[in-house]
Amino acid sequence: MRFRVIAGKHHDSEKSYKKGDVVHSVTDLAKTFTHKFEKLEDLPVPPAPSKHSQGKDSEKDADDEKKPADGDDKATLLAARGANVTEKFESAVKAKLSVFKREKRYHVYEPEELKPIKGGENLKQEEVTPAIDAFLES
Repeated sequence: MRFRVIAGKHHDSEKSYKKGDVVHSVTDLAKTFTHKFEKLEDLPVPPAPSKHSQGKDSEKDADDEKKPADGDDKATLLAARGANVTEKFESAVKAKLSVFKREKRYHVYEPEELKPIKGGENLKQEEVTPAIDAFLES
C-alpha cells in the first residue's frame, strides 16, 4: 500500500520521510498514525478501446469505459479532494471531520462521505471553523 505523509515527519528503519513524501508499507499507516498519513489509491488503467467495435455498440462501449466501477469512482473522488489539512483546524479534529485543501479552497467532509458537509464546500481558510460550527449546530 502507498501513503502520503500529510503532517510532520516519519522515520522507518531505512529512511526518513517529510510532509508530501510517499511511503510504501504493508501496514495501514493511515489507521496506525491518525492524521499523519493519507492512503493513496492505485487506480486501474482502463483497457484500450477495441479497433473491431463499430456502430451503436462501440459508442455504448466507449461510454461504459469512461464510467469507473463503484470502487474506482470512490477512489477517484477521494483523490480529487486535495491535501488533507485537518490537523490545522482544532474544531474539525474534535468533531471527527476531515478538511481538505484544493486550489486555495477548503472542503469539509464527514468520515466516509463522498460529498462535503452542508455549507462546507469551496471555503476560504477563515470560513472553515464557522462552517464546522454551523454544521454541528444543525
